[in-house]
Amino acid sequence: MQSSWFTVVLMYPDYLSSDDFTTFIDRALALDVTSAVAAVRECAAAVNNEDHEDDFCDPDDFSLIAVFEGRLLDISYLINTNQAMEDHRRLNANVQEHLG
Repeated sequence: MQSSWFTVVLMYPDYLSSDDFTTFIDRALALDVTSAVAAVRECAAAVNNEDHEDDFCDPDDFSLIAVFEGRLLDISYLINTNQAMEDHRRLNANVQEHLG
């Protein structure tokens, strides 16, 4: 199986955010969607744990918002297109199936 690029959008947990909707967006080269989400969650936690001695936050505390195939630099234009929303639904269904 060949690795592919995925762009993952996560929502910060309440204890790390001062507003209702703060996102963490990153890209991952992974074998599948599940691995990409896990890698980006690990990265998000690592970035936020840098200023703390103990593991301040858990990667699973970052909620999944969306996953897109490809290494997207700007996802704002995708949110308003029907095809992007269909891709989003298909990929997220795949993620939810694998994450349980």
